[in-house]
Amino acid sequence: MTLLLLSLGTLTAMASEGPWTTPKGMHNVYAGLYLEQFRCFEAKGAQSAECGNGLPVSSPVQQTGVKLFYRYGLSGNWDIAISAPFARSRTLEESDQPMAQPTTGVGLVQSRIRRRLGSAGPVDFSASAGVRTGAFHRKTRGRLTNLGEGTTDLAGTFSTGMTGVLGPRFFNTSTDVSFYYRFPLQVDDALGAIPGNELHVSGVFDYAVFSRMGMGVSVDAFHRLSGADLDFGEISRFGDDRWAALAASQVKVGGRVMLYAQGAMPYLQLGAQRAVWAKNNPTDSTFVEFALGYDLGGRKQ
Repeated sequence: MTLLLLSLGTLTAMASEGPWTTPKGMHNVYAGLYLEQFRCFEAKGAQSAECGNGLPVSSPVQQTGVKLFYRYGLSGNWDIAISAPFARSRTLEESDQPMAQPTTGVGLVQSRIRRRLGSAGPVDFSASAGVRTGAFHRKTRGRLTNLGEGTTDLAGTFSTGMTGVLGPRFFNTSTDVSFYYRFPLQVDDALGAIPGNELHVSGVFDYAVFSRMGMGVSVDAFHRLSGADLDFGEISRFGDDRWAALAASQVKVGGRVMLYAQGAMPYLQLGAQRAVWAKNNPTDSTFVEFALGYDLGGRKQ
């Protein structure tokens, strides 16, 4: 059961990792290939023929990359993890505009330490603290094709989750709630710190439809606590921090199919998410990822 739980919750963009820590001495590694694309931005309720509720950029923006993840069990109740993507972002139509030039590099690098807090009945709890940094792409943060906003942030996360039996098979569900303190890139008289701090919520529900295959649904949401509404002319005054200055929010929902590990075989996952609501952020973000992972060493339960 432990091996199965470790194969869930980490293989999509922001999906809940859940409260279950990695067994002592076990190494959990995976690589995911992903594609994300958008064209339309929510901008103060504006509408357009191309986007409906939103305004289009001149060409769709597409990012492709590989995400590497490593997790290690320090003890029965503690584990650590680090992840990093290497990506290329470009507009689908060639442009001579500096903001639309292709960008290749390292995206947001994230690390965290997590402690399992215990359980109440069937529900488990954990808390984690972490750091994420966009230092590797800070010079290109002002582009439409950026890999992130170039900040360094501190994160605190509280996670809950449970497993159980539903019909002939078991299920797994979890929720993560995170707060990100974002070190300012600049300070504005009207907006305050840029970017504002953020709240993130992610959740998953997975069901083992067969002994080796599961299916699930996921939801990811974030809300920036301060910032400006999107006006392409107005935000230019913030220079390369134009995107960080936005009061951005977004909700994505999606699904996934998983093949559980067996013997020397890795676990596999194909997942997809689509934006269903946004404010000052892309309204049509589509994310697809294929990932595989292994558990090495440690005690398997």
